[in-house]
Amino acid sequence: MVAVPALARIPEERRMALSASNPVTQKVLLTDKGIQSLRPAEPGKRLNVWDAATPHLCVRVTDRGAKSFVVVAPMMGKHGKKTAHFIVLGRYPALSLKAAREKVPGTLALMAEGKHPKHEAKKVQADTFSTGLDDFLVFLRKKNLRTVANTESALRRGFLGQVLTKSEWQDGPDPVWRHRPLSQITRGDIIKRLEQIEKKWGKYAARHALASVRRLFNWAFDRERIETLPILRLSDKNTLGIKGRDMRRQRVLSDEELRDIWSAAEEFGYPFGTLVKVLLLSGQRRSEWQLARGEEIDANHDLLTVPPDRFKMGVAHEVPYGPKVAEILEGLPTFGSTGPIFTNDGNKPIKGLSNMKSRFDKLVNRRRSERNEEPLVGKKKWVLHDLRRTARTRLSDLGVESTIAELVIGHAQPGLHETYNLSSHRTQKREALAKWERLLLSIVGEPAPTSNVVTLRVA
Repeated sequence: MVAVPALARIPEERRMALSASNPVTQKVLLTDKGIQSLRPAEPGKRLNVWDAATPHLCVRVTDRGAKSFVVVAPMMGKHGKKTAHFIVLGRYPALSLKAAREKVPGTLALMAEGKHPKHEAKKVQADTFSTGLDDFLVFLRKKNLRTVANTESALRRGFLGQVLTKSEWQDGPDPVWRHRPLSQITRGDIIKRLEQIEKKWGKYAARHALASVRRLFNWAFDRERIETLPILRLSDKNTLGIKGRDMRRQRVLSDEELRDIWSAAEEFGYPFGTLVKVLLLSGQRRSEWQLARGEEIDANHDLLTVPPDRFKMGVAHEVPYGPKVAEILEGLPTFGSTGPIFTNDGNKPIKGLSNMKSRFDKLVNRRRSERNEEPLVGKKKWVLHDLRRTARTRLSDLGVESTIAELVIGHAQPGLHETYNLSSHRTQKREALAKWERLLLSIVGEPAPTSNVVTLRVA
């Protein structure tokens, strides 16, 4: 055993605590070589060797030769009195001398606040990405944000390995970060996972996953559930190599593609096929019809009013739909009710659009294969938002003034228009949608529900 200097004087409170357990105490400048040379304490005793370089830190050696790093400091007890507490940092050599010294300031800070480091460590381990996500979603739902469902989908699918089955999220075979402590997820972990998401689902999915996980970690940091922000400086361009122009879709459906989609919608039926028709005829965002309720429909004036909490601009948005949309809505099993218009179960708005879209595409591509046409996959693949872009493009082709066309699809007006022009332009929007409806029905070969002279219903 190496020679050890005599025990230096230590604070009375700590010395009393040590003497209570009858250990042998010494104080030296700890080194790895010195720790390795320490022999077991005498039977029934423990040897505490204090580190001269780091106050409150010692190496405890048992009579069996086990060596552990221990921090000893006063901490407020249950009865409001400070007593000396022994906090084991870890076994040597699994925990190195350098790492033990680095742990001391944080441990002492917790003890000064009356927090037991072991209890706090258990809280950290229990605060997993999964529990953090659940709390984050509660926060988002309280704010009534339109994007909650999309954010939840990106996080559960991409970072918990969950799948949506019958409107419920179920654990998949790969837990991903399901059990990972939230505070232990690093910047490298996020980048690696985003690369895996891009490889499996594409760059659009990776971009959405990055935006969603960034929001979650910012929320957790603001609430002191994590001490550092692992998402700092992660961006579409730097992290994923995606530039703004890469994300701009230019897909406008051709007349032939419109006919295939319309025919598939007829065969698919309610609710998804009917939703596709209404989206195409009206040019609205998917959520504005997907979440629409009967109480938002004025059947006497053929008008949908999207409430402010569901509209992107935070104001009410009027959609004065045409005769064909009116005919479709009047034929729905939910017509006249105050609940959701498009629904799977009669109680909640339609869900599972991704699965239904996959089945829908099989109908579209079957029709195309019968004519020896290329399927709508790869670069020719279409998404629901393409229906909106197509409607907006055709409105311009029909000579509709740009300002009115933008108002039809609910785009914000620039500058002073947004501040001073508060007209709903209901009549002009109705005329524009009536023109598009007549053109679309002529393309798909379906007769209009009225004559070519359309009577405009004005409130």
